[in-house]
Amino acid sequence: MKHFFAVLALLTLFGCDQIPGLNKYYTDYQITVEKDRIVRFNASTGEIMIIQKNGQIKKYDNDFFKRETQLLNPELISKRKTFPGSKEMLGRLSYKWKKNKIHFDYEFGPYSQELDEAMDRYDSFTLIFHDLENFPVIKTKVSLKEAIRTVGSDNKPVYWSFSGQVHCKMSDYNDIGGYTYQWSYTDKFDKAIENFDMKLKAEKEKKEATKAQKVEQKA
Repeated sequence: MKHFFAVLALLTLFGCDQIPGLNKYYTDYQITVEKDRIVRFNASTGEIMIIQKNGQIKKYDNDFFKRETQLLNPELISKRKTFPGSKEMLGRLSYKWKKNKIHFDYEFGPYSQELDEAMDRYDSFTLIFHDLENFPVIKTKVSLKEAIRTVGSDNKPVYWSFSGQVHCKMSDYNDIGGYTYQWSYTDKFDKAIENFDMKLKAEKEKKEATKAQKVEQKA
């Protein structure tokens, strides 16, 4: 028992100021005091230290922690949503936590030469990960000029895509309940989106009318 509390004292020195109860956060550390052991979780590095009552210490590094949490934190792929500021264009976000960062991929389209030419370095949107109560957890700004033109089998652009990463503790990642956008576009790009929306809407209505006409002919 003496060794147990001696280790607890050492843990206090380099982990926190005091341990008054269970599951308390001190800077990057979460300390859990159990009946026969102490568990210290470093939310920044992902390291887990377990100190048994007999004084035995076990450490699990970030790679171990990552393997153990992969099933709990798989890559999350959203359903296609309308692109920020557009009613017709679609975008899709996928993201995953890895080594204290959120790695995300975003694709949007369909590709338009008109929009591509209208893009300016000032055209951007902020990706906001929020908790279940819609309070922001992590924010990152995305510049449209950084988007890559993804080509199809005919070697022509089909949609835009880009990848990014933002620092995020595991504890913050677990609080994420969804995401939203705030966009900032120049008047030129905003107008280009409006025109492209009208074009896509007209094409959609034309396809639906053609489909309905074929159904009537068969009947």
